[in-house]
Amino acid sequence: MNKKAFEQYTNFTKQRDQLLERREELDKSATSIEELVEVLDQRKDEAIERTFKQVASNFEEVFEKLVPAGRGRLIIQRRIDQVSIFLASMSIISPTFNYTIG
Repeated sequence: MNKKAFEQYTNFTKQRDQLLERREELDKSATSIEELVEVLDQRKDEAIERTFKQVASNFEEVFEKLVPAGRGRLIIQRRIDQVSIFLASMSIISPTFNYTIG
């Protein structure tokens, strides 16, 4: 067997083994990162929901003070797996106005 060919074979085999090990490490890292992203997304969603509930509660109280005959509330709209923007839905319950014409 040619000595140079054997050395090249040995070097290529080492490189292949190193690359396979590196690929395995990268695959493990990618899996770990994906799991972390899922956990952080869940925490983010929980924080958004908790904050929204507090804001919505305060909004209802303030709205009732500003519009005594009305009721306002915030609604969170969700898409299939993503929280959409917060929309304010204000409904005024049949206020009665008396006008006196001069």
